[in-house]
Amino acid sequence: MNNLLSLPAILAALLAPSILWAQTPALPDPPLVNFPNGDAAWTMEMTSRARTIADLGATTEPSPSAKQSKIEVIRTGNLARYRITSPNKQITEYWLTENYGFFEDAASHTIHIDRNRSAGVRFDRQDGSRFGWIKPYHLVGPENYLGKPCLHYNSEMVPDKQAGPAAASPQAPGNLQAWIDKTTLLPVAYDDGQALYVYTFQAPPAAPLTLPDRCKQKLSNFEKALAMPSRIGN
Repeated sequence: MNNLLSLPAILAALLAPSILWAQTPALPDPPLVNFPNGDAAWTMEMTSRARTIADLGATTEPSPSAKQSKIEVIRTGNLARYRITSPNKQITEYWLTENYGFFEDAASHTIHIDRNRSAGVRFDRQDGSRFGWIKPYHLVGPENYLGKPCLHYNSEMVPDKQAGPAAASPQAPGNLQAWIDKTTLLPVAYDDGQALYVYTFQAPPAAPLTLPDRCKQKLSNFEKALAMPSRIGN
């Protein structure tokens, strides 16, 4: 009998692993999307859909009335250029510095400066932040998409172990889908129910971007105007 452990000792031995497990911090999820940071170049082609109530169950294929546009991005350091081709093939360039944004009016070719760095465009949605919603439980499974082996994610997948892939509902506005290259983890395509965005990544720029002279002149005139003393009452 003296060789037998007491009941409290046995309970302590059984509970010790679970106590240690509870104290172990959860490991972060591995990166699911490898969108380039720093110097990079990529193209995003957007195909929008003309949707009606009857289209709510449509697949990710664009409708015949779809409109296409393209955004070509080059980024080095704190300077980025966005060349946007509209559905009517009109091209507008946006230049973003650390503090300012510049864009050229396609009709008048006038350079405008924007201290909010937006000019009405959500530039933050053109980079990796568009994929920030993806979690491991959003994975539907592997799928060949646009000829590439991809991992398919759907925002309507729920973190329910018993739900499985059947938890993904048909495509509808507000339901987000993404196809990520299985090998590189670079985005291949993104679908928000209103448009399909297809990504192509190029090699990083070999030389740093330089702000065009017309933008530099606009910035110089703007800063001179800011430095002038105001003449209130005169």
